[in-house]
Amino acid sequence: MPKRQDLISPNFRTCDSQLSNAPGEIIRLITLHWEEDPANNNRGGKNFSEEANELRKICQNKLGFEVDNFIIPSENPQFKLLNYIEKTVSETNQAKREKRCPALIIFHYGGHGDPNDQDRDIQKRGEAVWAQKERGGPTLWWGKIQETLNASEADILLVIDCCYAAHAARSSLTPRPPYSESRIQLLAACAEKTLGPGPRSFTTAFMSHLLAELKRHPCVPISEIHRRLCSREARLYSVPILVSLVSNTRGESIQLRSLKALHDPAADVESLILP
Repeated sequence: MPKRQDLISPNFRTCDSQLSNAPGEIIRLITLHWEEDPANNNRGGKNFSEEANELRKICQNKLGFEVDNFIIPSENPQFKLLNYIEKTVSETNQAKREKRCPALIIFHYGGHGDPNDQDRDIQKRGEAVWAQKERGGPTLWWGKIQETLNASEADILLVIDCCYAAHAARSSLTPRPPYSESRIQLLAACAEKTLGPGPRSFTTAFMSHLLAELKRHPCVPISEIHRRLCSREARLYSVPILVSLVSNTRGESIQLRSLKALHDPAADVESLILP
């Protein structure tokens, strides 16, 4: 019978060895959702802000991440979200330089997406657009805001839970200079349609598998989380998509780790998955 160590994937062994020499690390989770609207209440079920709140609690209380929440306003959402994203990236860059340590920003969006297939400007058709409601209401052009992430010196993971989430892969991002090691990856709930907040939502599954994997391993590549979310056992309506928008020189996947004592190699992963 192979030893337990032999059953661990090379990704995890690399991750574990890096962890032993890793300095202090900055990991920030930023949840983004629209001002609540009665139409978002999902017939008495959870709404997007409630799922975002659950994700922040898990990441702050169990994993030790820094957390923040931005409520996208109905008035002038493009300008206000753009300012917030630029400020967050700038502050994280400064903290990374001051502490001389690795840094990761996780942006999570839960809400509605628009197919954006009727834009008068043909060049903009199909790019990522976020919407407050399924039909009507304010929208913002996330694809344009996403381009400002080029200024980040930290790794960035975009976790987007909305219909047409994978459209964010079409945003233009400038390749990093050869000496840069920062990465930007997109974990999208779907290419077209996904379920709203509730027990079978993409965000619920992401929370469950993130916590379960970090119980088993001190650090986990996002590619492994994606693999688990694609499995039949995840019971997701749509197959999630993982895209490397900006890679480092080694082409490595972004690693997620707990900054609190959580790792239990003997943990039974199935018992840790939320129902």
